[in-house]
Amino acid sequence: MKIALSLRLSSHRSSVAAFSLLEVMIAVMFIGLFISIGIPAFARVRENSVNAAAASTLLVFGDAFESYARTNGDWPDDVPVGVVPPEMQGRINRVQWETPAPGGGVWDWECDRASGRVGIAIVGSLLALDEMVAIDALIDDGNLAKGHFRRLPSGKPMWLLAE
Repeated sequence: MKIALSLRLSSHRSSVAAFSLLEVMIAVMFIGLFISIGIPAFARVRENSVNAAAASTLLVFGDAFESYARTNGDWPDDVPVGVVPPEMQGRINRVQWETPAPGGGVWDWECDRASGRVGIAIVGSLLALDEMVAIDALIDDGNLAKGHFRRLPSGKPMWLLAE
């Protein structure tokens, strides 16, 4: 009798809780919706942080060069791209100068005594035009054609200290 009872129980189907196909499809749709909203927002936040980092670094480097010029009555000599001017050793963070700029590219001290143009450029910058405008709006006048932060004819951004 025990055997017959156990057979009867094993042949009886137990109810298992499960999601229907419709419920799974709705869940996948909501996940896709959240992702489609989240990715552009994340990209904007990332772009804003890169722009703020570039603006901040330009201001820090610019202040150091201007402090040197006030103290010594002249600007440091021009040096090759990516090289810290010897006069600036101890005044700027060499590791930060040699690290790629936010948004890509290499820092460059430009001191053209003939034209009087002196500033910090980013050579090989990957910043898009709208990103340069956003940086300009943070630290200058929002116009890349005038002011201290400019986009040179070569396309590279430059923080002009003197002209």
